[in-house]
Amino acid sequence: WKDRKRNANITLPSIDLELINLGQEYLLDADLHTSSGEVKMRAMASGNLLTSNWSAQTYISSSSFNASEMFEAYLPDHYQVENLVVDLNSWSNWVQGRHSNTRADFQVGPFSLGSKNRGSVPIDGVRGSINHRVEADGWQLQMADLSLTMWQRSWPEAKVTLDYQQTDNEVSTYKLAADFLRLQDVVEIASLEPGSGEL
Repeated sequence: WKDRKRNANITLPSIDLELINLGQEYLLDADLHTSSGEVKMRAMASGNLLTSNWSAQTYISSSSFNASEMFEAYLPDHYQVENLVVDLNSWSNWVQGRHSNTRADFQVGPFSLGSKNRGSVPIDGVRGSINHRVEADGWQLQMADLSLTMWQRSWPEAKVTLDYQQTDNEVSTYKLAADFLRLQDVVEIASLEPGSGEL
């Protein structure tokens, strides 16, 4: 798998793939088999797939799938992830060849997030729901019932919203709203970023 837009390369060991062409409609079944879990994908698309004039609905599920390699491929080079085992159910819509929105329920067991020069932070678990929506000038990411456990301390279930907007003069703006943030945990994760200094 080569994602040239995000410069990510992933080696996938074994995939069972079935594409049914019904003329202007397509059905896709894909099953990824690895020694560390399985991922299933189902999609229904309509339109001309050789152009941007198509729409689709997709469903992805995983059970006890170790997504460390896949997730790390999309992180900056200095980050490392170990033992990222994910349970996921995700539903997405695509309109005119572009991603429109995604809703997902997820749970991640104990894993380690690290930086090559700044050590690592053990995270005991994360779970919640995600709603990601693409807008004309940016996107919005909402996380509901979010619970993060670090150092054997759990956050109460909270809602976190991150808005991104880009203006005509290419100025980017991020807005974060959260019911609850444990600043000590945020600082631990932020300190992995090179150049962050002492927080």
